[in-house]
Amino acid sequence: MKLDYSAEVFSQYMEALETADMGIWSWDVLNDVLSYDSGILKLYELNNYTDVKKMSDWYLLLHQDDVEQAKKIIFDTVHTDFELNHLLRIKAQSGAIKVIRTKAKKIKNSKGELTYLLGVNWDVTIDFEKNLAMQNILREQSKLATLGKVTSSIAHEVNNPLSIIVGKASLLERDLQTDVLDQVKVLKDIQSIQKNAERITKIISSLNSFSRNSMNDPFQKTSLLKICDDAFEIMKVKFKSELVDFTILIDKKVTYENCIMGRESEIIQVLINLLNNALDAAASTIEKWVRLSVAEKKENYEISITDSGSGISEDVASQMMEPYYTTKTTGFGTGLGLSLSQQVIKSHNGTLNYVRDSKNTEFLIRLKK
Repeated sequence: MKLDYSAEVFSQYMEALETADMGIWSWDVLNDVLSYDSGILKLYELNNYTDVKKMSDWYLLLHQDDVEQAKKIIFDTVHTDFELNHLLRIKAQSGAIKVIRTKAKKIKNSKGELTYLLGVNWDVTIDFEKNLAMQNILREQSKLATLGKVTSSIAHEVNNPLSIIVGKASLLERDLQTDVLDQVKVLKDIQSIQKNAERITKIISSLNSFSRNSMNDPFQKTSLLKICDDAFEIMKVKFKSELVDFTILIDKKVTYENCIMGRESEIIQVLINLLNNALDAAASTIEKWVRLSVAEKKENYEISITDSGSGISEDVASQMMEPYYTTKTTGFGTGLGLSLSQQVIKSHNGTLNYVRDSKNTEFLIRLKK
């Protein structure tokens, strides 16, 4: 049955939308005039229809961290084929932070010029928080799965220096029972013990940085190269065991003083996910290499992970960022690695993209300074 759009029924439809915490708005693009219904008033907790008259007024209602993103979305919607369908946070008059879904349709004139955006907003805060909690659980599960993959390699890496420590300690004990001590030899044995103990400490420290649950941690200033070091420590033995050459290339301008704001363990997890994928891909090629590069740009740091593969087919590339999509056989992939990695980087106001025009298989991360 076709919907009845008589004035009385239409009024009832509008009331139903308001009850569902939804509201309708329109934006006169040419004259920068915003119009909206009572549902928008209720959603944003506005006092009257004169509180928000133009787009710049709407920006003032947004969470400060989302303003620049919102401006870019509106610009892209007006000037490109981009369709407005996004989540943004608002700060209501009561001080409450709400997550709002904004979706709009473009209205064009006979000349094909964009004249209006006709949109709907609704409150998705509860669903968003539930989804965020589920994402955090999936991240921890993905982290455990990754740890399971590298456990044997890490155990081997720890066992080697531990064996040296035990051996040197036994020799020192034996030498102490003799009447004559070779001080030079004793000093070398002690230095060897210290060196190997430091090696184990570094491995454990990297594991702690990666494995800790950071979902409730605030963003903190953290060294970009320290993150890369920790990922390298965890993965390098696995690369060695698979006979895949692993190289790190650092821009001369980048030092341990170069920092990002974020959660260290989450970025390490992203790097390890990408390195694991690159390792799997490179292992089946003839040349067998993976390269991690770090560079400084004007506003961002770029981390690229490239392997000796010849790229990814377009049908796979178009789907691989979707949750649960995987090309690996059952039991060897959850399909969550790339999806979760992209979510983590987005939460750090960065981007993670597959570089389609690269000669080899390359993923590029951009993170703000």
